[in-house]
Amino acid sequence: MNKPVSPSTHGTGHNSGSARVQIKRVAIADIGIWEPAKEQAGDLPKDELATQIELILEVGQPRPLPARERADGRIEVVSCAHVVSAIEHCNLLEPDRELKVELRIFQSLNDDDAYRLLAQDAEPGVRASPFARALLFDRAVEHFGSETKAAAACKVAKSTISKNRDVTRAAKALGDKIIVRRDITQRSAMWLMTHLGRHPHNGASNAVPVHREKLLTAIDALEPGTATQVFAALRKAMKDDLPAKQRQGVTSLIFRGSTIGELRRKPNGDLRLEFKNVGEIEAEELAAITREAISSARRSS
Repeated sequence: MNKPVSPSTHGTGHNSGSARVQIKRVAIADIGIWEPAKEQAGDLPKDELATQIELILEVGQPRPLPARERADGRIEVVSCAHVVSAIEHCNLLEPDRELKVELRIFQSLNDDDAYRLLAQDAEPGVRASPFARALLFDRAVEHFGSETKAAAACKVAKSTISKNRDVTRAAKALGDKIIVRRDITQRSAMWLMTHLGRHPHNGASNAVPVHREKLLTAIDALEPGTATQVFAALRKAMKDDLPAKQRQGVTSLIFRGSTIGELRRKPNGDLRLEFKNVGEIEAEELAAITREAISSARRSS
């Protein structure tokens, strides 16, 4: 039986301040998981799941999970669903404890708000892999009707959605040549899709046809492998046709396929931004491109 802990009138933190909220502990059998949240939870590596299990067994669930009450009365978790999986494992390890999931239940939380919550949890990508974030944004674009509307709803720049979606585009283009899709990086995916083209049938209008055809031939000839092996093979196949590999310590800032600047790592580890040919670009777009470059530089350091 669901056990109420405390009622609250606070909202999700962005636009649901008037929605009634309840904190409850609910048995796993009585919980459903929203499909986009389930995809994000399934992306969690086994070692991170093991860490989460150990944490819950030692100190308990860190915080209530955001959830909503559906029209049919069912409780549905909309974000951080990996915690539900961790608690389920805890109950298998220590069945006498019968741990329940602590939920922050919103009586009125529509899909628009749910996507916003899930996007905030997935960005800037501490938990989610690039592939999982791309799946989320693919679903958001389908739900809202366009990248522009999805970006506004999820409170991210449109370029963030477009660049992340390159990962699922690349995964589709490579098919079974990639053994583990979550290992595809956003940078490698953008490289592939820039030269392969993003149109589902004929490629982007600015893709060079000879590059596209050579890439398609190279993909057909690939043996299944890791993301690192596959992209290394593709770059090798294209080395005589494309510009040289990016210099070490330098990350290009790309907007709509054009370089608008560079992020350089100085010998002391500091990062230095240099802009050129920026032209007309929205401030939010420029900020998003810069954040992505800084995150990429830090991950590779």
